[in-house]
Amino acid sequence: MNIKILSGVSQFPKKNSTHHRFIPFFANHSNAINIVMLRIFRQVALWEAISTIFLFFVAMPVKYVLPRFMEIPDDIRLGTVRIAGSIHGFLVVIFVVLLIACWQSYNWKFKRVVMYFAASLIPIVSFWVERDVLKIINKEKI
Repeated sequence: MNIKILSGVSQFPKKNSTHHRFIPFFANHSNAINIVMLRIFRQVALWEAISTIFLFFVAMPVKYVLPRFMEIPDDIRLGTVRIAGSIHGFLVVIFVVLLIACWQSYNWKFKRVVMYFAASLIPIVSFWVERDVLKIINKEKI
């Protein structure tokens, strides 16, 4: 290995050097990295709320109410709830996983976690979770 020595100092940075190539790209942006999980959680909370409303107020009425007024094929009637329910179920699982991850990462109180989970079960109230997490994100940016 040929290392060029100029005036007694090698051109390669020392092992413990703060040379820019050896500093992770996020080292100076730790606050931005901390906000990323909150932003993802906020988006999942929003989409989980939308999927709950869609499931309760669109898919379930198509399955149970609409057949009383008009003829609807079974595949459409059952498929709407199956598809909307699957999407909603997936988002609920992601929501709970991210809720637990945020609880651990940000040292949230147990009361907050329970309130967020309970709010996610009620269709209209679940939008509050998204708004509350947005307030937390705005506080973190300061």
